Amino acid sequence: MSYQATAPVDPASITVTTTEVVPPATVPGIEPLDINDLSEPQVFAYLHAINPHITRRMVRDAVLRKELRGVRRGNKHLFSRRIALAWMTGGVA
Repeated sequence: MSYQATAPVDPASITVTTTEVVPPATVPGIEPLDINDLSEPQVFAYLHAINPHITRRMVRDAVLRKELRGVRRGNKHLFSRRIALAWMTGGVA
């Protein structure tokens, strides 16, 4: 059995990241719910604020099973608020 020394953790050195969802951009002629500007963590934050039963794993699994489809920009998928709400309610976007 090996002995591993533990040092006390300074609470000030711990950083906490939060994910914020900003209001959608205003584009003339496009409904704000249809703008693809939410990443996967932002989709979770948006839906979790509406329904606390939504978990990170539910959103991640929906993306992997392609139930929650978005557009790919660069190296990540972006989702619209309408698509996220339709997935949460079980409707068709």
